[in-house]
Amino acid sequence: MKVKVNIGGLANSITIIGMAVIWSVIFRLQLKEYFPQLTAAMICWTLIAYFDKLITLPFDGAFLEGSIFSWIARDNSKPDRPQAETWIAQASPEWSLQHIDETNYQVEPELVSHFEKLINSRCTLYQSHLWRYARVENPLESDFELDKKLQLALCGDWFIQSTVEGAWTSGYLLAQAIKQLQ
Repeated sequence: MKVKVNIGGLANSITIIGMAVIWSVIFRLQLKEYFPQLTAAMICWTLIAYFDKLITLPFDGAFLEGSIFSWIARDNSKPDRPQAETWIAQASPEWSLQHIDETNYQVEPELVSHFEKLINSRCTLYQSHLWRYARVENPLESDFELDKKLQLALCGDWFIQSTVEGAWTSGYLLAQAIKQLQ
């Protein structure tokens, strides 16, 4: 996706791209010296499970220990989501790495079985997805990167923390820095 911005009267393009493309750009442009921490990504098998009835748990999201899942969340509790009872269950990086070469059809029975036992309810529909670049192993220590000489600006969850909040914060702080260039 390209977004046009106007900085100091000059029209520039900002391209919004995903993490897999970011890594490709970094390595192709030989920018590894700028980002030495970006050598490993943590993968994540994710289950999305749908239910016919409300799941009565005392929380809408939880970090887990001692489970194949590291995070579960009631997706329909988020603003502007459909009301159908929907849960996201993210497998731990360790479990996901052990199953990296398997297909959805191979991992889904185990994901579903563990999740149904965890919440004590059977799902009516489910799907899974392997996020190969779910999180960086070692987030960068800066909020964003802005190189005026290369005319390159980078931001994302891989700078601060591997969450949507980290991505938003990094983008917001980069936008503030770009505004300062005017």
